[in-house]
Amino acid sequence: MSPGSMVSIVRNFLRRALRSNRHRLLLIAPWIIAALISPGAFAAPNAAEPCRLIVVGYTGGTETPNYSMSGIVQIRDRLDNLNKMDYPGLCAHTFSAYDWWHAYGWVRSQFGATGRGQLTPQEVADGPKVILYGHSLGGWATLWLARRLESQGVNVEMTVQMDSVGFTDKTVPPNVKEAANYFEKDTFLLRGRDTIRVDDGTKTKLIGNFQVLGAVHYNISRAPAISDLIVNEVQAIYADP
Repeated sequence: MSPGSMVSIVRNFLRRALRSNRHRLLLIAPWIIAALISPGAFAAPNAAEPCRLIVVGYTGGTETPNYSMSGIVQIRDRLDNLNKMDYPGLCAHTFSAYDWWHAYGWVRSQFGATGRGQLTPQEVADGPKVILYGHSLGGWATLWLARRLESQGVNVEMTVQMDSVGFTDKTVPPNVKEAANYFEKDTFLLRGRDTIRVDDGTKTKLIGNFQVLGAVHYNISRAPAISDLIVNEVQAIYADP
């Protein structure tokens, strides 16, 4: 998707958001503008490789998909540094929260999708497992992508939201097996969502809503407990595929 198309999508998103929550929009609008003019905002992942497990991370704020100080990128790099012999087909990629649609297209491509149609039951059955995580508006993008995958019949092993900022980021869809939410209360004005819930408790385990003490909005994604949770989930999946 081109930057021009993304600008159009974001413009429509902002119009709807303005009608529903004017105060919160004013807080996040500068982030959106900054991200759209950033040269790395629409960075694409490397060429697709056969994947057994997809781990998608969404950066937030003005962070680009390869910003080295982002905890989202650091989690990706930690996964990339795992021994490839022990974790074959592990594909970890990061995207800007404002490039949420591109991430969806990339994930679909790993299931063998070649167009815009519905994935077939066989493509879903043969496809990789999926973990999603995101910070700030990337927390919203995480649940947006989970819902899009639900419409395709794809389950998500885990979602992790970090100081999530958005308008539809509170309820985890039933195709997600486990969900965790991390938040902080030390940032003036801009604070993420402190509580998420699951749509169906018989299908989704809510790991918890956890306050990260000493963190602020911009660095909460670097909390070691969050990185450990995601890496441990990856290791558990490979230990019991």
